[in-house]
Amino acid sequence: MTKIIFSKFSLLLVICSAISFSLLGQGTTCGSSEVLCDPNTSFPLGTGGADLGAIDCLGDSPSPNFYTLTISQSGDLDINILAEGPDPTTTDDDADVDFAIWGPFTSPTGNCAGNLPTGPIPDCSYSAASSEDVQVPGVVAGEVYILMITNYLDDANNNVTLSPNGGNTAALGAPLINFTGTTNFADTDAAVNLTTDPANGSTGTSFTCSGPGITDGANCTFDPAVAGVGCHDITLVGTAFSCPVNQTTAMAICVCPDLTAAAPAAVISSESTCSTPGGTPGSDGGGVIAAPATACPTGSTLEYSTDGGTTWSTTLPAYDQTNSITVETRCLCDFDDTQVSPTSSITTTPGPCSACPDLTAAAPAAVISSESTCSTPGGTTGSDGGGVIAAPATACPTLSTLQYSTDGGTTWSTTLPAYDQANSITVETRCLCDNDMTMSSPTSSITTTPGTCPPVPTFTFGFFDPCSCRADGNFDEVFGVSGPAGFDVYVTSIVGDVNGLVGPLPLQLAYDAGAGGYASPTFQHADNAGYTANYEIYNAGGTPGVDAPIANGSGSNKCAYPVVDFTPMGGNYNVSDPAVTLTGSSTPSLTNEMFLFAGTGVAGTTFTPATAGSGTHTVTMTYTADDDGNAGVSPNGGVDPAYPAITAGCLEVMYDFIICGADNGTLTITGSN
Repeated sequence: MTKIIFSKFSLLLVICSAISFSLLGQGTTCGSSEVLCDPNTSFPLGTGGADLGAIDCLGDSPSPNFYTLTISQSGDLDINILAEGPDPTTTDDDADVDFAIWGPFTSPTGNCAGNLPTGPIPDCSYSAASSEDVQVPGVVAGEVYILMITNYLDDANNNVTLSPNGGNTAALGAPLINFTGTTNFADTDAAVNLTTDPANGSTGTSFTCSGPGITDGANCTFDPAVAGVGCHDITLVGTAFSCPVNQTTAMAICVCPDLTAAAPAAVISSESTCSTPGGTPGSDGGGVIAAPATACPTGSTLEYSTDGGTTWSTTLPAYDQTNSITVETRCLCDFDDTQVSPTSSITTTPGPCSACPDLTAAAPAAVISSESTCSTPGGTTGSDGGGVIAAPATACPTLSTLQYSTDGGTTWSTTLPAYDQANSITVETRCLCDNDMTMSSPTSSITTTPGTCPPVPTFTFGFFDPCSCRADGNFDEVFGVSGPAGFDVYVTSIVGDVNGLVGPLPLQLAYDAGAGGYASPTFQHADNAGYTANYEIYNAGGTPGVDAPIANGSGSNKCAYPVVDFTPMGGNYNVSDPAVTLTGSSTPSLTNEMFLFAGTGVAGTTFTPATAGSGTHTVTMTYTADDDGNAGVSPNGGVDPAYPAITAGCLEVMYDFIICGADNGTLTITGSN
């Protein structure tokens, strides 16, 4: 394949990252690949290697250079390859490089088939550039990759710089050393030299071992008796392929206990019995299998089998009350399922059965432990229970079963019937032979009587503290229902202008003994705007939307303040003008109305300019009056308002501005009420 060569320029950004590289030399084939491990990111680009032909995206592969990369930290591999010529001021002498990368592999060796690696190629690039990006997402610590960089024009005197890109999160290091020999032992095994891949002493590889049970670090000699039962981490320190190594085994070296003795046997703590007349052996149980009195050695687990050793479980088997079974036990090493103790076993025997008991006496009768009652007002007969039917004080004879009937003996059941809170019922009892359903005792019986329910008390629906004055033009009131304590009362909906309500609807009212009923928190009632509150009453524990109310009703009210006017003064005043009478009015006019005035130059209902003097003066009016005779309750259910008593501070104060001038000019005045 022919490349089109373009004039090239590049900008090298030096980025700090977790990756570091090293080079011992370049190999021109896979078999001579060198390992990158030390933090040296720049090296000469090799020349003269034989073209290995077309590979994946590469049309050809002249002057190849092979390197082995071992992942020491998982992440995304994203590295830049930059080939620069000897003149740093120009890019014209930079080399044209391409690459292919193979992997992942599990070992730094044995990955080649002839001159090339075997396996998939996760990334490849064939361009006329001197810079390439190798991108392999999701690499995993311990994986090995083979990187080939080609020198397309066989340029000499070029250096290659490998550096991480911003998207790189992986790191490179020395190849992992893996144990290849036995990793599980018995504590009776002889000491052994652990074998590894790569082997200690192979090309570029030299290390020592340390950890529990290591008696000779140079030969990695492991003595199970010294290590003791359990799993132990072994640490290797040295070099691999000329890279520094300091690693702990990925898989612990485990030691099983001595399992030459037979496992402790399960125990038959009680043999099976049979008290069922004419039944099959063991049909009513009694036999119990218990765990062994002694435990398996530390580092092993006790297992059970009831099928001759085909399957094993750590669950203690139950006594089979019908069939004889053999329970085998064994101790299995916690770390090696090939190491197991000899088995032990026990065999169970279900017991025999006897005949029917004497059933000539009448069966014991059920008991009415309490008669039915009804404390639920408005309920149906016995609706809230109270009546209880109990089992007989004495039992049926052994080998027979007590049964109940509520339909005159047509059907029988061992289930104790419940007290019917609406109807009177007769409960019969009998003793039935467990083995022969034709044999039963004479019957006994009881008859229940349901209770009656009280009527629903009288409730009055409305509100408390009607039309309580506020200083902001609204009124305070309290939702209220008069009636006896012991019920749950709710406001379920509100129609009209109400605000300041505490909590969402439905709103439960609290019982207030002083008010003689149920009251809500104080809410605000807007001036001259009526409302209607709808109430529902439940027996204690009732819930709106779930249970049926025993009573309901509504209360309506409408409150208003009279419209009070401060008659505007009008015109301007000179200090020499005569005194003026101050007046006010209200609609409607209530009894005992009083208009009180205050301000500079004001005395009673008279304003005297000469007394006030020149300047702007504020005159205020306060209004008070008796209520309209309805005590704050709308006279016709919220259609017309009630006018409550008005006291000082109940309404906003009215005011007017009066401007007095000297006798030598005319002044403009403004006012408000």
